[in-house]
Amino acid sequence: MSSIVERANAEEIHHAATIIVIAPTTKEPSEYNYKVLMVKQSPVSLFGNAHVFPGGELSENDKKWKSGDAYDEFSSKICAIRETFQESGLLLTIPPAHTVLSDDLKNYWRKCVHRDTSKFKTMCDTFRLKPAVDNLIPFASIITPFSFPRRHKVQVYLTILDPSVPIIDTKADGNRAIKLDWFTPRQAMTRWDERTIFVHTPQWYCLNSMVPITDYESIIQAGIGGLRTPDGQPILAMPQFGNVGSETTEKFSYQSFWSYPGDEKYIDIRTGKATGSVGDRHRIYIRGWNGNYTFEKNIDPLRIKRFKL
Repeated sequence: MSSIVERANAEEIHHAATIIVIAPTTKEPSEYNYKVLMVKQSPVSLFGNAHVFPGGELSENDKKWKSGDAYDEFSSKICAIRETFQESGLLLTIPPAHTVLSDDLKNYWRKCVHRDTSKFKTMCDTFRLKPAVDNLIPFASIITPFSFPRRHKVQVYLTILDPSVPIIDTKADGNRAIKLDWFTPRQAMTRWDERTIFVHTPQWYCLNSMVPITDYESIIQAGIGGLRTPDGQPILAMPQFGNVGSETTEKFSYQSFWSYPGDEKYIDIRTGKATGSVGDRHRIYIRGWNGNYTFEKNIDPLRIKRFKL
């Protein structure tokens, strides 16, 4: 078995989930009619000082909403909603949480869930709130590269908030999350370019895929042909590190890259075989730990449908 396959299926990989929260806004003064929620992580967290989408690691209690303790998409979505509530105070439920819980009551339960994740189900049952799992759209599936100290298989979801309801005040928990920001995709990318925020490559890829889409009603098209198949299914990917050749170094002034499915250097994490031919590109070039990123993709989107979950 290929070492890539073994590393993609290693026992130490933990399940995690995150949500790209889309909040519809007016088009003025922005070219976009929506913003994206991003969370600045604490310096002592796993992604210290980075801006990420809200989310986190699966708790055993997330698997207890249904009979049995097995991991499935339902428990993954529960995890994503719970973690978003803990980090930002945004509670994605049916009916909308703000119609049931006062701010003081919501903050009380938020602290309870921080101490004990089982209290999330207790809160929902007590107030007859149903986590809005059906509103979470699978967007991407990424396995942390084996070079990272703690590895995760992250399910990325996308949800669009009700445009008729104003954004309820949100606040970072002050623990793992120290600041919340609502950016348009271009604002986030510009701030990254200016070095006023730091974004890891998976989040950067997601944001980069949203930059051309200015209307939230079309956001479902983001990531098609790269992070997702043409029919919208997430592609399971474990970004693989590589060093560029002298020609590419001169062209982009970058020394290394992360490859994705379809790239000539990307090895299929199921079969251990190459996924592209010479010259095929699906990668993010990087310069240093906190340097620029440049995206290059020349593969046919139809070719990557075989990598879906």
